[in-house]
Amino acid sequence: MNQDDRLSRLEELERKINNRENILLSSHNPLTGFMLTHPLPAWVKDLGGRMMFCNDAYEKHYGISPAVYNDKYDSQVWSEEEAKRFRKHDLEVEEARTFKRFKEKIYNEARQCYQELDVIKWPVTIGGYLLGIAGQVIDERDIEIQSVK
Repeated sequence: MNQDDRLSRLEELERKINNRENILLSSHNPLTGFMLTHPLPAWVKDLGGRMMFCNDAYEKHYGISPAVYNDKYDSQVWSEEEAKRFRKHDLEVEEARTFKRFKEKIYNEARQCYQELDVIKWPVTIGGYLLGIAGQVIDERDIEIQSVK
């Protein structure tokens, strides 16, 4: 494959990615309305792990506003350990192409405590295209982390 063919292929892939993001984020998309009004923390990430959307309930629960989190990776918002775990779970869902339920531990800055979350994540597909990974918290509990000596 010569340089022009590679460039043409990259441009085509970029158009496809942009089209998928536009579909996902379209204000006319029922998913957008669902996510905006969802009462529990919910989000959608692209396949690279970049946050495309988190709802207002996310901010109410964790003190992280959509304006801060959107268009960033977990590692830019959460601790390294938390970010690696979130990414591992996202990739499991992407590979399985079905929903999965996880236990995730986080440090909640807004509440100044550790929490254990029950999270469900699922692949977002539209028109047969895998666009990203969505998730929502279905339960959360404050937990005490005891130091191990």
